[in-house]
Amino acid sequence: GENNEWKPVIQDKLSQQLLVPNGTMGQRWEEGKKWNLKLETEDGTPIDPMLSMAESDYHVETIQFPYFDSSGDGIFERPIATRTIQLANGEKVKIATVYDLMTSQYGVQRFEHELEATSYDDASSKYTPAWQEQITGIKKELVTKVAKEFAQNAIDTGGRSMIIMGAGINHWFNSDTIYRSILNLVLLCGCQGVNGGGWAHYVGQEKCRPIEGWNTIAFAKDWQGPPRLQNGTSWFYFATDQWKYEESNVDKLKSPLAENIKHQHPADYNVTAARMGWLPSYPQF
Repeated sequence: GENNEWKPVIQDKLSQQLLVPNGTMGQRWEEGKKWNLKLETEDGTPIDPMLSMAESDYHVETIQFPYFDSSGDGIFERPIATRTIQLANGEKVKIATVYDLMTSQYGVQRFEHELEATSYDDASSKYTPAWQEQITGIKKELVTKVAKEFAQNAIDTGGRSMIIMGAGINHWFNSDTIYRSILNLVLLCGCQGVNGGGWAHYVGQEKCRPIEGWNTIAFAKDWQGPPRLQNGTSWFYFATDQWKYEESNVDKLKSPLAENIKHQHPADYNVTAARMGWLPSYPQF
């Protein structure tokens, strides 16, 4: 089909098939298509997404995850619920849901498997409250208490648990990881998109909700063509020659499971991202 590489699929409970919901990026750019975010196919057939492959026929497989640490080989294993499907070219592959991948990586007990965490107090199992205490110094009991209270409040109020964050997160090297942890929490508790719940930001670019209206005024779009934007981080990185003094190669950041690392210098990946259209960059490199 058209633009299929831009159409993520889901496992549908009702039909027990892999389906494309109406409203993916690929459908946005198809001629004559009526696309929206309703949970239905293009012909209007209802869809009920399956959260986990464990809700139907499944097989427990072992999957490898990267672990960014100076000790060991940087890889650990977990059990995961999968299903085998046959592709159009006849090849058979195993599939899992995003939820399965997340709970598997955290070691949540689902299959009574030896590779899963035994409890919140299992300090040897990665990502448990006891495991993180060894790194952060934050007591496992406090982590568990805050998590349970946040989730229980979401249950009691219909999703009105909120995390308020500010620009300070943006100042840290691993800010994207902190952002993702916040988004994961509100998503798993059913809070995102609920008035009084979800992710709130009191400063910075995330505050700009009505982006189209803001764009029209800020860039005088009613007077001229669309603006060509440049991300500030890349601009300063190159314009101040900071890239010449880079001490960290890509090898220090790559996943232990990564293959086909093309470049060694972060600047090369920045240029690649701009060329591929992943980063707004004008003037072009």
